[in-house]
Amino acid sequence: MKQAVIVYNIVHEQDCDWTYQIDAFVTAFKKCNIELIPVSNLDAYDYVKQFKPYIKFALYWDKDIYLAELLENMGVPVFNPSHVIRVCDDKALTYLKFKSHGIPTPKTLVLPFTFGRNIIDYYERINALLLEKSFKYPFVLKERYGSFGEQVYLISNEPMFKKMLAIVGNKELLVQEFIEESAGKDFRVNVVGREAVSIVMRLNKGNFRSNVHQGGVMSSVPHPDRRMLKLAVKAAKAVGADFAGVDILVNSAGDPLVIEVNSNARTIAVEEATKIYVSLFIARFIKKYYRIRRMDLF
Repeated sequence: MKQAVIVYNIVHEQDCDWTYQIDAFVTAFKKCNIELIPVSNLDAYDYVKQFKPYIKFALYWDKDIYLAELLENMGVPVFNPSHVIRVCDDKALTYLKFKSHGIPTPKTLVLPFTFGRNIIDYYERINALLLEKSFKYPFVLKERYGSFGEQVYLISNEPMFKKMLAIVGNKELLVQEFIEESAGKDFRVNVVGREAVSIVMRLNKGNFRSNVHQGGVMSSVPHPDRRMLKLAVKAAKAVGADFAGVDILVNSAGDPLVIEVNSNARTIAVEEATKIYVSLFIARFIKKYYRIRRMDLF
């Protein structure tokens, strides 16, 4: 049986949800005759260096870009590659990819990063920029780096905007149009290769953020909008992802808008909701990747 590693962040070693996710991948890859060895980002470099002749690739379930590049520089294929993780982890870089590839997304303004100072010190100029771009309350303020719907704030008026900037204004931020019709509701499309393999709806009646981590409930979508599936594949391709969880909202006109692309989206809840084995799709994709390129894996 061929060997590979799944790299995870050390802080998740005591997190049962992450343990279940890692175990799910180990089981899925075993079905493809690949032994997937869990290794933390703390130990990954030394482990791969020691056993490199036996390690065929790394399934990268972390956002430690430095380590991902380090493994690539050692000649170890990384899925998803470091450049994909970098783009997906930064909402501003993701937005640039959407814009350059014609991916519909809510109106977005990336705020300038003010090194060493809170951006609220330049509030009048920032406010003028928002007015120039026709932003109206409410809108969404996001930190460029964040997961699980955290670091995302609904700004309903100017006092709240000033209050939030005073708290997070030293971070890298962007402002995004609030799609009221989709408050607390979105769709997660799992794309593997160039195929949308599953779709779920996430609904949160008590929060504008639909994330399961924020209390959202996931359910299957028996008759998905084909435009949504095609758009998800296009978005994953735009960022260069081998596989991804693509989050989509629907506006008042019924048009799908991509919010973000997740390079290491969890699969367990999606699999439970849809009965579609996304982890196995990913394992089969990597196996096919090597077979097509006639690389030494099998």
